[in-house]
Amino acid sequence: MVIEGYFGLCPTCKKTDGYVNVGRSHWFICEEYRVRWCIGANVFSSWRDETESEQQRHCKKIGFDEFTDVKPFYPKIKGVQRLKREGNGKKPAVRSKKSGESRDLLRRKRKLSSSTH
Repeated sequence: MVIEGYFGLCPTCKKTDGYVNVGRSHWFICEEYRVRWCIGANVFSSWRDETESEQQRHCKKIGFDEFTDVKPFYPKIKGVQRLKREGNGKKPAVRSKKSGESRDLLRRKRKLSSSTH
């Protein structure tokens, strides 16, 4: 289940028309405003089910190359804490409460294992 807006929305109309795969990358789009934003690569496994030529045909059909790259609108979602942009700036870092707890547990395990070596 994907929560509406988790991967961003069109900054103008606050909607999305889903995503297209370009290689391993996933681009969410708004066809009305002809905008796109990349949310990362290999996030969804769907790219594996499409051949390169299928991806190219779909991109050509919607005119993907003429879409404008934008910074998406990220709505507030209960239980999701958005962090400052990291890395290449294309994908926001998103952390749920659960993942933060998991990360802290992993740090403690690493600390314990390093102190025993």
